[in-house]
Amino acid sequence: MRDDPVARIAHHCPYYPSLPVLPVLPRPPRIAPFFTYYYIYYNPFRNSARGGGLAREYELIKKVCLLGDPGVGKTSLVRRFVTDLFDDSYLSTIGAKITKKGLVLDIPERDLHVKLTLMIWDVAGQKEYRAFHEMHMKGMEGVLAVADLTRKNTFESLKATLSMAERTNTNIPIVFLLNKCDLAEPSDADLKDVRTLASRRKIPVLATSAKTGLNVELAFERLSRMMLEAWAKKKFHDEEE
Repeated sequence: MRDDPVARIAHHCPYYPSLPVLPVLPRPPRIAPFFTYYYIYYNPFRNSARGGGLAREYELIKKVCLLGDPGVGKTSLVRRFVTDLFDDSYLSTIGAKITKKGLVLDIPERDLHVKLTLMIWDVAGQKEYRAFHEMHMKGMEGVLAVADLTRKNTFESLKATLSMAERTNTNIPIVFLLNKCDLAEPSDADLKDVRTLASRRKIPVLATSAKTGLNVELAFERLSRMMLEAWAKKKFHDEEE
């Protein structure tokens, strides 16, 4: 005899009302609405970084070198950018120190979404290490050339840094950083030579402060975008050909 759950309950509980047993129907298969399939399989904007077109996603690694005289604040700039910290103590860099930092950048004019890893080389500025500069600079794709606003003689080194970088890569992206702007405000006359040098190659010039963080992140982001633009121009131009 087939087991009746209601009769079984009523047997143990005589006050339980006698109710009809309704048949249990099989659950119909779940069918997702049309728009779900459309979004997953046909929506042309689903991978777009900004929802305005089909974004191409890339993961890239780029080598960046910080160059400049000793004591201009290269190590402090890297520390501020990577860890958002500042330390007043000065420790001379020996050879080169390498730090890694990741960025995510959208390039809407090219429909690009890029996960960029910067390999940041903090290159020692002492004269005894300059023989190794070209070795440290090998394979770099961007340069932050750093001067100290409190020491005008470091401005002259920007020209030597530019020449050295161009020997490695003629069209390498470069940004000039005038660091320690929290300690000095240069006059237009002081900056005349720097601006003249920068205008020759349309090099951006930024006043930075590793102590306050002013323009530090902007400097690395500006250089990153310049490197990505150079990379995209070459890559997609070659593909079109």
